[in-house]
Amino acid sequence: MVSQQQLRRQRKNTLQNRRSEARKPNRPGRTILLGALAVGFALFWVAGELELDRDELLGYLGASALFVAILIGLSVMGGAAVRLFRRLR
Repeated sequence: MVSQQQLRRQRKNTLQNRRSEARKPNRPGRTILLGALAVGFALFWVAGELELDRDELLGYLGASALFVAILIGLSVMGGAAVRLFRRLR
């Protein structure tokens, strides 16, 4: 049987969890998007200030994005292979 004191603790913990979740929204997608936009604008601003060729800058950006995409693809394939081997075991 659960005592009244234990019930109060559980309610208090539940309320604290709800309050902390309400104060700290978990929005990593929005943060990543806003950060990427800020970096993009900063790169174009720096390119304009230093009088760099924007086409060349975009070429470097595309090559970097392709490199990162390839690494992400390889890591996903590696994770899938590990998962497959664990299931076959």
